[in-house]
Amino acid sequence: MPIDEEKLSNERVENTKKRVAHALNLLEVASQEMKWACESMGWNDEVTYQIEEGMLKLGMALATLERWHDDNDVSEV
Repeated sequence: MPIDEEKLSNERVENTKKRVAHALNLLEVASQEMKWACESMGWNDEVTYQIEEGMLKLGMALATLERWHDDNDVSEV
């Protein structure tokens, strides 16, 4: 792979990590706001659990992206 292509690919991984982290921050606030609304209005808050489930999956994706360029050596864990 040419160096420019590798550099661009690495930048895209870094940009993706930042965007996923930002999305997680926004979803955390959205979940808190929705919980408050549900509690104050007596609504079913099941949607907040769905948001949190999505956040969990995004968190796992972020962890994968963080170690994207690491060796496949699992002995460090």
